[in-house]
Amino acid sequence: MSDLPFNFLSPGWYKIPDEQYFALPHLSRSMLMDFELSERYFERKHIKRELKDEGTSSMAMGSFVHDVIFDPNWGHKWAVLDFASRNSKDYRAAAAEERKAHKRVLLAHEYRDSQKITDALKSHPLASELLAMPGMIETTGIFKVGDSPCKFKPDLITDDVIIDLKTTADSSPKAFGYSAIKYGYIMQAAFYTIGAEQVDGKKRNFYCVVVDNDEPYEVRVYHIYDALIEKECERINRLVKEFERSKRDGVLWKNASAEPLWTPHSFFEGTF
Repeated sequence: MSDLPFNFLSPGWYKIPDEQYFALPHLSRSMLMDFELSERYFERKHIKRELKDEGTSSMAMGSFVHDVIFDPNWGHKWAVLDFASRNSKDYRAAAAEERKAHKRVLLAHEYRDSQKITDALKSHPLASELLAMPGMIETTGIFKVGDSPCKFKPDLITDDVIIDLKTTADSSPKAFGYSAIKYGYIMQAAFYTIGAEQVDGKKRNFYCVVVDNDEPYEVRVYHIYDALIEKECERINRLVKEFERSKRDGVLWKNASAEPLWTPHSFFEGTF
């Protein structure tokens, strides 16, 4: 893109808007997970762009909470509409008008619940301390794994830590541990920490600040330890090699042979 620096592919930190970030062809952690799921799914979603993620009420609330915590100008990005649900014709018309003004939409009851979530975060001693640390907010990092340029955008990064804010249905250790595997949060921690270290040479700790998206709005802070990150680094390197081989050979069936069935029990051994 012409408005990006000439040396954009070199490792570094860049402040760019979301539209440019998502338009970059660089590999992200979520793209690697999609590739691991299925090369055909990856092709349809990221190359042919035939598939789009469907937004949910929980996802909208999570994005809103994120903006309230990290963006002092969040009020310019959101509109609150007083409808009982998103299914009515009147809601769809009103939401369309707000989107024309480049605003995202919350229902009034979602807004009230989101306020309770942010209040819970601000009242938790450690979570509020971590989220208020001075550092770079939503700054894009560019690095390489193998020959593949990669991208990531941490919520908050300082010289010592990377902070990621998550809303979830259940923040308890066992439930969130399984969510961390299912949704790739541990791979995310590895991707971000190796990326940040490649960008500026600083090794950082990774913390997830997690809050329930419903009563009682429990808040917990999880430190993802080096042993888990090292295991996920191996996974990242393997996936990137498979991706590069697939791109070179044009093979769409990396899962063409029989595979052992993997279970999560060994992943958690000695972790919680």
